[in-house]
Amino acid sequence: MKTRPLPPVMNLMVGTAGHIDHGKTSLVKFFTGCETDTLREEKDRGMSINLGFAPCPLGPGKRIGLVDVPGHEDFIRNMVAGATGMDILILVVAADDGIMPQTIEHFNITDLLEVKKGVVVISKTDLVPPERVEEVKAEVTDFVKGTYLEGAPIFPFSAVTAEGLMDLRKMLDSVVEETERRPTEGVFRLPVERSFSAEGFGTIMTGIAARGKISVRDEVEILPVGQKGVVRKLQVFAQDWNEGFAGQCMAVNVGGVDHKVVKRGSILATAGYFKPTDLIHARLRVLRDAAAPLKNQTQIRFHTGTTETFGRVILLEKDFLEPGESGLVQFRLDETTIVEPGDRYIIRLQNPVISIGGGRVVGRSDKKLKRKRQWAIDTILEEEASHASPVERAEFVVKNSGRDAIDLKEVGVGATLTPEQTKTTVGELTGKGALIVLPGNRLVVHASHFESYKVDLLEGLDALHKAEPLRIGYSAVRLRKETDVRTELATAALESLVADGKVVLDKDLYRLASFKVQLDDTLTRISDAIEKIYLDGVFKTCRPDDLPSQIEGNEADIRKIFQQLVDAGVIIKVDPKVAFHRDHVEQARQNVIAHIKEKGELDSFDFKNLINSSRKYAIPLLDYFDNIGVTVRGHQNKRYLKS
Repeated sequence: MKTRPLPPVMNLMVGTAGHIDHGKTSLVKFFTGCETDTLREEKDRGMSINLGFAPCPLGPGKRIGLVDVPGHEDFIRNMVAGATGMDILILVVAADDGIMPQTIEHFNITDLLEVKKGVVVISKTDLVPPERVEEVKAEVTDFVKGTYLEGAPIFPFSAVTAEGLMDLRKMLDSVVEETERRPTEGVFRLPVERSFSAEGFGTIMTGIAARGKISVRDEVEILPVGQKGVVRKLQVFAQDWNEGFAGQCMAVNVGGVDHKVVKRGSILATAGYFKPTDLIHARLRVLRDAAAPLKNQTQIRFHTGTTETFGRVILLEKDFLEPGESGLVQFRLDETTIVEPGDRYIIRLQNPVISIGGGRVVGRSDKKLKRKRQWAIDTILEEEASHASPVERAEFVVKNSGRDAIDLKEVGVGATLTPEQTKTTVGELTGKGALIVLPGNRLVVHASHFESYKVDLLEGLDALHKAEPLRIGYSAVRLRKETDVRTELATAALESLVADGKVVLDKDLYRLASFKVQLDDTLTRISDAIEKIYLDGVFKTCRPDDLPSQIEGNEADIRKIFQQLVDAGVIIKVDPKVAFHRDHVEQARQNVIAHIKEKGELDSFDFKNLINSSRKYAIPLLDYFDNIGVTVRGHQNKRYLKS
């Protein structure tokens, strides 16, 4: 008889916390039927050392994950690794002992890690009289006052009699229903809790997925070593699945990766998104019952995910943080680690080794930040506010990437979004006018920067007009050089200015709409003289460089007026040494079209006779017609009409 596969474990993790020997592991075994103390040392010593994971059935078609954390103070690093993945807490307090040191530290850690919901279990009730159970209830009620567990249900429980188990299971089911699930789409990241090699499979990594979704055949990356591989097989609580999600405990079999380079604290992630860093800016909250204020430059242990590294905390706003106070900080770590904005973390003092505070990562720094710099603090606050949604995060990434446009791929990496999510998010931001997507749909710029570019272009045009008042306008290439912006951005900004009516585009030249060339009597005389020379010369004109010898006036003015006439399209330069009046060029164009339509083709000899000129002038003009798309050169240099 075939057994039906169990339903997938929900993407939600429930965890235990409490002092050593308060019955956490026994409670998990009652709930799940699983023995989570699997190491010989754990069995010999009668206490948990590593994290223990087990699936917990709550009702028809409903299973959650349970993580059991060690209670001994020597294994706080392991406890933090498990607590980072928790969504719901079961705080276990033994009826005989009451609240103990690790009860307090464990609970503080879960509070700093922003666990939002939970229940309290008074264990070992079979060892004490009922009145003692009531005393511990009162003690716990007072202890959690003002915290996320205030008002949480408190259940007596005995691992000997199973007293309270059913009530606890029902209440836990209710709490699970009320708890918001983790997002299951997008970029995947799993802090590695354990790695090993299995014969016939290769490298296997286990842990609680922190974000996103992973599927068999996905390309993944092991950080910080940077090795890449492909997911061969995936298990969630020892069951094979094709997909796994944030909030689930999983084992991932990755091909192409040497298990020896994968250590606890490594990150298994979607390839191409995460980079190691040793500089992190964050919001830090000091424990309300800390023994003393936290001073600047305090040496700390930094815990996030399954990682522990040493470093120092730099207070960016104050000289110290009082117990219960929060502030912005920069962590300068001794080793690189992998974090992303929004990650939860804990810090512990190096001596004595006690938890002192924690909070959320705001972002990765690219340099050491100086203290009490308001601009830096304002930027961090803006980034912190952007954590509210992927849309706000993406806008922050674009806005703070510099004034230039950035590639959509960079937006996705900066905001930790898949290409599909990036496209949707950028579309939403474009729709509300926050971003501008440049032609080609590859680059994007923040609207505020785009407007500043437009101001730069207007100011650049104004400066050029003042410096060269005889020039009718300027090419896009010249303007890009003047304002030092990339081609796509300058083109889009100029198009927008033309659409706004602030800039005029005339014959590929841009000018301010308010600008007009103003010629005095002397310059007007020079302009008229130049135009007459080219009208009279027809197709036997003088070289532009020879104009000063034929016109009375300042040589610089003559050259400027000639360029102004070229810019205005009155004089057409067909090459650097040959120019004609536009009326003659237009007549020649019409003659060429009529000749080819009649004869089918045109050679240079016929063209020379057609315009009554010489090869010196005819060949450059023919080439000009090729260049502007009137004709096309064929066999033996014959010209044909371009289709």
